[in-house]
Amino acid sequence: MFKSPLSKLTTLALTLALGSGSAFAQTTLTFWHALGDDDLAMLQKLTGEYTAAHPDVKVSLLFVPFDQLQKKIALAIPAGQGPDIFLGVHDSVGTNAVSRLIVPVEQYLNKSAFIDSTIQAASYGGHIWGFPQSYETTTLVYNPKLVKTPPRTLDEMLKVAKANTGNGSYGFVYDIANFYYSYGWLSAQDAKPLFKDDGTFQLGTQPMQGFLTQLKAFQSAGVMPKEPNHDVAMSLFGDGKAAMVITGPWGTTGLKKNKKDFALSPLPTVNGKVPKPFMGVKLYYITQQSKHATEAAALLTYITNAKSEGAWTVATGMLPANKAAYQQPGVKDDKVVLGFSKQAENAIPMGNIPQFGAIWDPAKEAIQKVLYGNISAEAAAQVWEDKVKSAK
Repeated sequence: MFKSPLSKLTTLALTLALGSGSAFAQTTLTFWHALGDDDLAMLQKLTGEYTAAHPDVKVSLLFVPFDQLQKKIALAIPAGQGPDIFLGVHDSVGTNAVSRLIVPVEQYLNKSAFIDSTIQAASYGGHIWGFPQSYETTTLVYNPKLVKTPPRTLDEMLKVAKANTGNGSYGFVYDIANFYYSYGWLSAQDAKPLFKDDGTFQLGTQPMQGFLTQLKAFQSAGVMPKEPNHDVAMSLFGDGKAAMVITGPWGTTGLKKNKKDFALSPLPTVNGKVPKPFMGVKLYYITQQSKHATEAAALLTYITNAKSEGAWTVATGMLPANKAAYQQPGVKDDKVVLGFSKQAENAIPMGNIPQFGAIWDPAKEAIQKVLYGNISAEAAAQVWEDKVKSAK
């Protein structure tokens, strides 16, 4: 049968297209992140594995500096110029949900696969808004040469601390005036969230007063320098001049790198109550503007499964949110990762509602006035509460 030149060209074009694999529509998922080199390498590896198994999906990664990420998200998504997915912190969940920048993901997510507190961090207004990637929290880190058995109670800790204090050495050092590092002791006074979901501050002056009194007792015990901060604490610990510190993975990373001897233990109980330090969680969000939510969720399901998060942990020391990741080779024997996971069982995610930002400055001011000023814990607690409630 005679074929026209046009027919031949059409057939040739179709044949070439089929041969190159480009005849089929390809879904491109734009993915914003603020990861450093090592973490980015893992994200590239995992997304590469996924797209190799799903050639109809392409992932376009774009770095956005962390301090600019939230602002760019807030501006780009309403304009239809944002990503399909972004990796961010959990404390913006409420703001992003209320602003309709992100979509709920509970229909795609097996929440039982993740540490409960990471799901709590992703939850707001009856929905789950992100896939948990990892978390950070603080815990007690001790020198096993100086502390043979980690203290289980606060009384035990202070006894051990006093025994290791003297001649330029200290028993217990941490950034005491920093509310983030000290919050665990407040949770032992009252563990309920600082704010209700509607933004109402619900912690009364009594637990706040007890918390400030406890910090003053630490100072009065003489087991730490007069005005310690985190850098001072870690320097003393690294030099063998601090028996115990409170730090997070940012502190243990340096100790591990410098081959310092250390071990981890959950914060000791206070009058039989378990301290629950703050937890920060990283979440993968699917944006409201994405036209490929199902494809995005499938990708995120893959990169948050036990094998993927376990591999990421082995490569970078990330604290995985997936429970089963802790049984993966290279993770199940990691003393640092397992140590933080024990504390994570008793940790409270920082608030993810917009009003939570009002807590930091008044808390810092109250702590400093009690520790370094002449204000009583009772008076400082009242001023703290008044300032938080009056914040706009």
